[in-house]
Amino acid sequence: MTGWLRSALRRLLRVAGQRSGLKVRMTTHCRDQTTRYLQTSLQREHEGIVYFVGLTNGTTTMALYAVLPEVDSTRRSVDVSASELGKIIRSASEAGLQVAGQLHTHPADAYHSDGDLVGMRIRYPGYFSIVVPDYGARLPSLRHSDTVMWTAGGFQKVDAPVRLADVLGP
Repeated sequence: MTGWLRSALRRLLRVAGQRSGLKVRMTTHCRDQTTRYLQTSLQREHEGIVYFVGLTNGTTTMALYAVLPEVDSTRRSVDVSASELGKIIRSASEAGLQVAGQLHTHPADAYHSDGDLVGMRIRYPGYFSIVVPDYGARLPSLRHSDTVMWTAGGFQKVDAPVRLADVLGP
């Protein structure tokens, strides 16, 4: 990642972190990738998942781009192997970034089931998870989604809507 981009992201996170509450920001590019990547699982009526790569300050997280992992999926479940997740983490780390969150689809309602929360393998302050209904049929809209973020006290609901925040060049 270029120095100016890293600097711009850190400024964005610092300013956003000065306001109270948990926040998720996402680039338009990331939102559009997510919509595109989940089309196959939507057509198959299987649950799907993407991971978000970006940065966090622990209360505000910025998702820059989405990564589509290889998965085992059914109409009611999606699983990413530890080795597949390891590849994504390594790639993000090599770029000077973090796996900052995930989005997965449910067949009907958007909520984090007990299984979703237990099965989440990444947990550090600022890591977020979004669940969208109807196998993602309403994407790119996140209006009816459920978002949680990991904090020192465990997963907390993110009440603020996910906002688009594109980072511009120098």
